[in-house]
Amino acid sequence: MPIGALFGAGAAAAGGTAAFGGATAGASIVAGTIGAAAVPTVGAGIGIGTAAAASAGIGATIMSAIPYALMGVSAIGALSGSQAQVQAGNASAATAEHNAQVAEYNARVMEENAKATELASEYEADKMKRESRRLEARQRTLYSAAGVTTEGSPLLVMAEDAGIAAKDIYMTRYSGRVKAQQYRSQAEVLKSNASFSRYTGQVAQLNAESQSTGTLLQGLGSMGRTFFMSRMASRGLLDA
Repeated sequence: MPIGALFGAGAAAAGGTAAFGGATAGASIVAGTIGAAAVPTVGAGIGIGTAAAASAGIGATIMSAIPYALMGVSAIGALSGSQAQVQAGNASAATAEHNAQVAEYNARVMEENAKATELASEYEADKMKRESRRLEARQRTLYSAAGVTTEGSPLLVMAEDAGIAAKDIYMTRYSGRVKAQQYRSQAEVLKSNASFSRYTGQVAQLNAESQSTGTLLQGLGSMGRTFFMSRMASRGLLDA
């Protein structure tokens, strides 16, 4: 082979080697560049996964807190309803007590009216009796001054006047007793109304307390059911 050809082949080989080496180096550089670009991508994926995990943790915390929040709402509702029922019962009892006191006061007034009526009728009867006696004495004086005896007609007249006066006195006392009895009867009715009013007030208060207890127990039951169902839901057992 001529020497020129050998040199040409050697140069070609050297050039090919250099070209291969350059290509290899370039590939390595490109690979390094790709690797460098891939590193931030992996880091970003890790950050997103951490944020997702944090969000999932917050969501789990919120979901676990929901049963307790619902229990709190149920408790507040039960307590509010129970308190309202107790207040309503107390108001009914207070109103009934007020009505009872008013009825008792009116009963005392009726009793005082009865006593006053009896006293007034007795006073009027005594007054009429005194007037009757004065009339009889005046008649005797007039008959005596006229020289007329109290026997016969004058005596009959005096007796008739005395009988009329006695009837008036009796009717005055009788009317007073009847009126007084009416007052006393009204007083008894008022006393009975007072007792019944107090009884109804006590019954209303007891019923309110009973209803209040029932509301609290119902609220506790609702709280238990809400908590149980929420826990089941948070664990996915209701969908199974």
